[in-house]
Amino acid sequence: MSTAQFPVSARWRLASRWLPLVLMAAAAGLIIYKARSIDWTTVAVAARDYHPTTLLLGTALAAVAYAMYASFDVLGNRYIDSPIRSARAAGIAFVSYACNQNFGALLGTVGLRLRLYSKLGLDYPDISRIIVLSVITNWLGYCALAGTLFGFGLVSVPTGWGIGNNLLQAGAWLLLLAVVGYLVACAWSRQRTLYIRDQRIELPALRLAASQLAASTLHWLAAGAVLYVLLHAQIDFFSVLGTLLLTSIAVVIAHIPGGIGIIEGVFVAVLSPRMQVAEILAAVLTFRAIFYLGALLVAGLVYLALETNAPATALDKASKA
Repeated sequence: MSTAQFPVSARWRLASRWLPLVLMAAAAGLIIYKARSIDWTTVAVAARDYHPTTLLLGTALAAVAYAMYASFDVLGNRYIDSPIRSARAAGIAFVSYACNQNFGALLGTVGLRLRLYSKLGLDYPDISRIIVLSVITNWLGYCALAGTLFGFGLVSVPTGWGIGNNLLQAGAWLLLLAVVGYLVACAWSRQRTLYIRDQRIELPALRLAASQLAASTLHWLAAGAVLYVLLHAQIDFFSVLGTLLLTSIAVVIAHIPGGIGIIEGVFVAVLSPRMQVAEILAAVLTFRAIFYLGALLVAGLVYLALETNAPATALDKASKA
């Protein structure tokens, strides 16, 4: 490394170290500022007064979102031509996603997949390819939805955020272009193999790529629908989904497990002009109870089943698939 490159690298390392803390502090500051005028008794009452039908519908939609995410690993195993059964791959993805939501990507997306797939006999290169395809799948649907919502002006950010809608739309069109480019490459690219940091990545066939896009899009739509239901449909679905997409980027940048404070802060900032803050917080906290903690409890049981049954069924034979 040259001396000219070192200062840039050092500044980047310093920024990456402090940026999550700055974002967490900003989110905490926003919540504290808003909290001074919040009647927390009203928040508790709003959360407690959810009709059982609303909670059941929210839970059912959360199950759909998790099922769609679980299909990511089914596609990943098909991508590497693995003999592991689809139900087992879906279980691994479910556990990984629930832990990712609560504890972060290092444990959920990477750690648990390495643990569970290696017990089934897959080697690290194949596990890495499943992880990479899962990550691509997740962000493929995200880019399609965010590009559509913000690119066509269906959702706008608050004026005080310092991000002009023109700039936001330009970025959104780039996201849509990336989705189209991926599909085109999968369909017609002659160069099928890419290398990213010595990791070999082969472009999937167009049919598999289309399945990635469909599964991921349905996943994000279902997750947004959970919040839409918990907000009693008082705010249009596009705005709720757009806010969720914004929080996801903020959580990734902040590297805060579970997005604690970030999700609440973004939803309050975006939706408070159109809805009482107490009701927004009640919806987000109930969303956490269902989408995060409830799913984590189920994932714990699924994980125990995977660990217990793995030695007896390691690498299911293709003849039994």
